[in-house]
Amino acid sequence: MTDTPDPEYRIVVGLEVHAQLRTRTKCFCACAASGGDGPNSRTCPVCLGLPGALPVLSRAALDLSVRAAVALGCRIAQHTWWDRKHYGYADLPKGYQITQHASPIGTDGLLRFEGGDGPREVRIQRVHLEEDTGRSIHDEERTRLAFDRAGIALLEIVTEPDLRTSADVRACLLAIRRLLRWIGVSDAEMEHGQMRCEPNVNLHIRCSADAGTGSAWTPTPIAEIKNLNSITAAARAVDYEVARQLAEWNATGTIGPGPRTTRGWSESAQRTELQRVKEEAADYRFLPEPDLPVVTCAPELAEAARAAQSELPDARRRRYIDDLGLPAEVADELTQTLALSDWFERAAGAADAPRPVAAWIVGNLALVEAAIVHRRFSAKDLGKLVRAVERGRVPRAAARRIILPEMARRGTKWREIVAREGLEMADDAEVAAAVRATVDAHPDLVETARAGRPQVLEVLVGDVMRATRGRADAAMVRTLVRGLVLGRP
Repeated sequence: MTDTPDPEYRIVVGLEVHAQLRTRTKCFCACAASGGDGPNSRTCPVCLGLPGALPVLSRAALDLSVRAAVALGCRIAQHTWWDRKHYGYADLPKGYQITQHASPIGTDGLLRFEGGDGPREVRIQRVHLEEDTGRSIHDEERTRLAFDRAGIALLEIVTEPDLRTSADVRACLLAIRRLLRWIGVSDAEMEHGQMRCEPNVNLHIRCSADAGTGSAWTPTPIAEIKNLNSITAAARAVDYEVARQLAEWNATGTIGPGPRTTRGWSESAQRTELQRVKEEAADYRFLPEPDLPVVTCAPELAEAARAAQSELPDARRRRYIDDLGLPAEVADELTQTLALSDWFERAAGAADAPRPVAAWIVGNLALVEAAIVHRRFSAKDLGKLVRAVERGRVPRAAARRIILPEMARRGTKWREIVAREGLEMADDAEVAAAVRATVDAHPDLVETARAGRPQVLEVLVGDVMRATRGRADAAMVRTLVRGLVLGRP
């Protein structure tokens, strides 16, 4: 490598995201999409590609695909159909994949998201429905083929090359995953293979006009990084690929059009590795799938999806910030799932205090998520507890340490816990008596405080809070202690 300084350049990244749809059966047959009793237990002649087997399109897969395209703001095709994409892999039993090439379900969409340093948007080139492939499982001695995944309904989202940093790649993938979960299209668990992404990365390098490039910005060849199964890996792969392409340019001094390459990501080595020169469309020998009809009902399905679509996460997040005054990071947490966001809104309505409820939910997120899943307590229960705390009827510390954990563990109503444990807020006379008793019991601390070390009074405050079992207001206790010991608040 030469010591040539890095030239002026910009990063260009587009994403291909594959998400398994939340359907009961596979895309073109009646095999179960999940479950099974062992390898290759969820297969049939259709997904194994046996001669004479005919595919039948899943209506559920079509509905979910249209729903996703609508949520991404796509233009919905009046007529859409499927094609055969030919290539030879051992885990592709038919020798082709049923996908959409000429007429995807949705095109020309837009996704807005919060990037590393502000709002971003990425254009959606296309959204289409296809079948997943099988899996090749390699070990030192052999390769085993698993076809349970073959034929599962797979949504592919292809963006335009609008991303410029690995931070924006990460943020965009998080936004896509959140949206797919929000609208109920996919569970999108990357660690379970339900969502995979393939960044297409290259650089545009500024070159002088006399260098023979003919352009102020000249691209390096595009590298497609295959089947990344975590968002962190995607960001790291993009960073590595940028550095690799830049180092290659510095070493060779050459730039310009070249063959696209497919590269794999090595998690152990934290680097991309060349797999092959990328096929062009002609290499796949696309032809219309003759056993599936042209679909003409996508526009009607899109109208139904628009009518049923709830407020999308980016819009709801913005409303929480602008209308409710929530901090951006709190609004982010509350819009991670539709279930959590709806739960928050019900709790905030019961409390008539959105900001305190938001703080309670985010501060106790694991308890709240468990409550949503197991129905241990309702949003209304939490809202009313928060309202009682905010109005000074229930001690905040007792609510956090005692009441909420028992609600989550046993489903006990908060009023029952308060009554059983005597957790109503202590009245002024009880607090004053506790302060007097505590001060009288610690003459050494009183003497130390009066000698010029008032910080020791916090020990007395803690003793009073314990004596009242957290039922006193800490600020009030602190004021009373300082007044009694030092003669001033």
